[in-house]
Amino acid sequence: RDWLDAVRAARGETIEREVRPPTPLLRRAAGEPRPDDAATLTEALAWHVEAHPELVCLRLLETDRPGAFEDVSYASLAHQSRVVASGLLAQGLDRGERVAIMLPTGREYFVVFLGVLLAGGVPVPIYPPAQMAVLEAHLTRQSHLLENAGATLLVTVPEAMVAARLVRARVASLRKVCSPQSLVDVGHQPLPLPEVGADDMALIQYTSGSTGDPKGVVLTNRQLISNIVSMGGAVDIDSSDVLVSWLPLYHDMGLIGCWHAPLYFGVPIVVMSPLTFLAHPVSWLRAISTYSGTLSAGPNFAYQSCVDRITDADLVGLDLSSWRVAINGSEPVSESTVDRFVERFAPFGFRRTAMFPAYGLAEMGVGVAFTQVGHGPRADTVDRVALQESGRAVAATGPTAAVTIVGCGRALPGYEIRIVGPRGEELAERTEGTVECRGPSATSGYFKNDAANRSLWHEGWLDTGDLGYFADGDLFLTGRSKDLVIRGGRKLHPEELEQSLGGIDGVIRGGVAVFARADSRLGTEQVVVVAETELKDPHARVALEGAIAKRGLELLGVAPDEVVLTTRGALPRTASGKLRRSATRDALASGELGRRPASVPVQLVRFAWSGLGPMVRRVPGALRDWLYAVYAWVVVVPIGLCVWVVSLAPLSLRRRCAMARSIGHVACRMLRVSLEVEGTLPRATQPLVVTANHSSLIDGVVLFLICEGPVAFVTSTDLERRWGLGRLLGRFGCVFVERGDPRRSVESVEKLVGVVHSGRWLAIFPEGSLSGARGLRTFHLGAFDAAVAAACPVVPVGLKGTREILSPGSLRPHPGRVRVVVGAPVLPTGADFAARVSLRDAVRHTVAELSGENSLAT
Repeated sequence: RDWLDAVRAARGETIEREVRPPTPLLRRAAGEPRPDDAATLTEALAWHVEAHPELVCLRLLETDRPGAFEDVSYASLAHQSRVVASGLLAQGLDRGERVAIMLPTGREYFVVFLGVLLAGGVPVPIYPPAQMAVLEAHLTRQSHLLENAGATLLVTVPEAMVAARLVRARVASLRKVCSPQSLVDVGHQPLPLPEVGADDMALIQYTSGSTGDPKGVVLTNRQLISNIVSMGGAVDIDSSDVLVSWLPLYHDMGLIGCWHAPLYFGVPIVVMSPLTFLAHPVSWLRAISTYSGTLSAGPNFAYQSCVDRITDADLVGLDLSSWRVAINGSEPVSESTVDRFVERFAPFGFRRTAMFPAYGLAEMGVGVAFTQVGHGPRADTVDRVALQESGRAVAATGPTAAVTIVGCGRALPGYEIRIVGPRGEELAERTEGTVECRGPSATSGYFKNDAANRSLWHEGWLDTGDLGYFADGDLFLTGRSKDLVIRGGRKLHPEELEQSLGGIDGVIRGGVAVFARADSRLGTEQVVVVAETELKDPHARVALEGAIAKRGLELLGVAPDEVVLTTRGALPRTASGKLRRSATRDALASGELGRRPASVPVQLVRFAWSGLGPMVRRVPGALRDWLYAVYAWVVVVPIGLCVWVVSLAPLSLRRRCAMARSIGHVACRMLRVSLEVEGTLPRATQPLVVTANHSSLIDGVVLFLICEGPVAFVTSTDLERRWGLGRLLGRFGCVFVERGDPRRSVESVEKLVGVVHSGRWLAIFPEGSLSGARGLRTFHLGAFDAAVAAACPVVPVGLKGTREILSPGSLRPHPGRVRVVVGAPVLPTGADFAARVSLRDAVRHTVAELSGENSLAT
């Protein structure tokens, strides 16, 4: 649209657009209640659905049509998430399994994330490629993340399916790549959901680590909610607030701070794509003005972009007077940016007290320290040389030796922060050291990364890796310990030099990386500056290198040992846009920095080729699986014929069952399926009802093999009507009942009672038909009606391992071990309806414990 506008303007045409009047965003009144008892995000959503189902919780601004939007209510969000959850369960998602989400900001992201939580899975947000030019490196990194997470499903857009399937070839745990729509298509039939508690994992948030060392921060629901509640208290969040966000949802500040927190508190969110903000920073401020936004957040570069790229013409009619908390975090806060932003937008209602520097890290959820509401940012001007040489933050003696640091506020309620020295000793105020913190949301560690976990905690305090000091109770950050440059005994922080060099004409703002390189000859570290520029003229580039060296000498007291100029976009960055200094150093050393990337098809081919190794290594295992499957069916078919012949023999039912069991045990040995039984069933002469969980087609065979004498298995009349199968089952004493027909329920119960009174055992799977969803579903009452009517005990049985041998919907068996755990008989306590329900619930609870299956809520 901008390109077309420029062409039309150059031709002298008048550009007119239809401006739609903003639709008011309904919000709750101030002081309304919130779901204080909710232990999970999904419980909080259910609370809001109950309290105000039609209230808008998400207003999604459309990128392509100015003024257009899509509203999502709490009820709609819950319903759509429920459908996705059923789709995930239908794909075989088990409780605790990880689901990677690589989706752009939009309705589908919110729905899929909540759907994973409802299904008992663990969401793993991963980011899409920022540039197609670095697609190969991006896919390589995502492969490492998915492998570390052990992700079983990847949900992405259809356009990314080709690349995602290439990733799947490298990640052994990844069973399926699917789109949100495919989950909706298979999730139209609601399935029971698992019960999720406060101590279950809520998500795994990967930090910006190296490609080969992914660090996935594990957060439980309890930790997540505690951080949300603390942040909400620190900003005085209220039911009448409106939050406006463009932050990407794969980053903790956008995901937790700007979605999970307002979802919990019932605050409506106005959401725009990050691409919209990057293209037009004024769109952020326009959304705040249009919808009277009170809360919003962004890193320092976002506020700087508003200062640099918004024209006076863009500001006509802008009103920022409603904006009371403008969180500035995720990267160092610049005093210059803060002052210029306040000065530029004060005439449009923005107050300096609204600027809200904050500090946080993924290992603590997101928030750790916040500025106090209404206080505004606090800057501390200290002597640069004293800070570099002695680590003391003392008042500057003159402007040339001064460095100004913006404070990040104080620890959130319930959190603690301290500054420690190299030996772990706590340092005095205004002394620089390592920042450590602790609080209720602190992670238990990185997922499957013991090496990183060993250095994460020190005597109960989490090592943030940041450097800083305290002054009058406020925290001031000076840099990252891993980025510190030690030159001649002086500690040089790269952030200040990077910000200063970004202001030199010819240097792309935000495109400077300063890092150390070991100098073995001198026994110290070299200071290297890499700067992005669009200058092509050799003389201009030499002059720019000189200006950079001069500025470095002025600020650090030492000139950089090397200045490297590169092209725009050459510096490696994290998913949230932060410079990756160590990656820049590695790229410079390897000669890859600034090198023109290969075309996208070439990158895909190279990535696919690099994935052949993992695929080839998995071929022997896959080949063994297929060969075993063929062998198994070669064995099963003739054995099945033998059982058929036995069923037709003119023998007693007891004799037929005994012969069929003998054949079955022989088949188990031939198929390398071991059958282990824990506990004992009562004597065969005692009438009883046997119940078990149902997760595989072989469950009935397993129960048949461990029982004694004739057992009446209860199954559907649908099987009775199948040619041959119905006759075979009938010859072994199966009882056929009409399922799903309430009018026949009394007749079915009477038939079951008659079987029990005849002295035969009654075996039944109370869950009913087989399902691909893992977990113990609701038990139907039929078996328990019969047990109460016949006044006989119910024996709960737990089956373990049958799903692994033959999963639902699959015809590829596997060898393995089946464990049958027999529980103590449960007697009815009465004859009324309440007694039947009580018996059912007691048996279901026992079966869940014996089988290890998670109970699914209805």
